[in-house]
Amino acid sequence: MEASCAQILGLIMLVNTNLAIIISFATPYWRLRPLGFGNDGLWAECAGEECRWVFDDEFYLQKTLPDWFKATQGLMSVGLGLGLIALLVATLSLCCTCHSCNPHHPICGLLLTSCISMAVGIVIFGVKAHDDWGIELEKGLYGSFGWSFWVGIGATAMAFLTACIYCCMGRKRH
Repeated sequence: MEASCAQILGLIMLVNTNLAIIISFATPYWRLRPLGFGNDGLWAECAGEECRWVFDDEFYLQKTLPDWFKATQGLMSVGLGLGLIALLVATLSLCCTCHSCNPHHPICGLLLTSCISMAVGIVIFGVKAHDDWGIELEKGLYGSFGWSFWVGIGATAMAFLTACIYCCMGRKRH
C-alpha cells in the first residue's frame, strides 16, 4: 500500500507537533523571573546555571508547588502521552495493508484529546500565574511568560491542525 501525500504530510506534522510538545514539556522556561533572578519550568526551578528538579530531595520541590501547577504538569503529561501514542499509531498505519480499517479516526481522536488537555493546562497556568505570581505577557515587575510557555501554545495549535488533517483523511472512503 502506498502512502498518500496527506498521510506523509500528517506524519510530518505529527512529528513536529510531538517535538514541540517535548521541548515545551522538558525545558525550564515557562516563567522568567524579573531582573535575571532565574526561570522556572514544569519540572525545574533555575537560578543562574543551577536548577533544582522536582524529583530531587525526595520530591521536596514538588510538594511545595500549588495544586494548579500540579494540574498543569498532569495535563501537559497527558497531552504528551496522547501525542506519542498518536505518532505510534500513525507510523504503524503506514504499514497497514488492511482495506477495511481506518486508523485516521483514532489518530484524530487522540490528537484532539491531547490538544484539549494541553489547552486546559496552558490556560490554567496562564491565568493562575498571572493571578498568584503577577506574571505579565510582557516583561513585568514580577516576571513574564517564558518561551517554553509559548512553544506549548504553538504545540497545542499544531496538535489541532494535525488532528484536522487526520480527520479529513478519515472521511475518505477506500
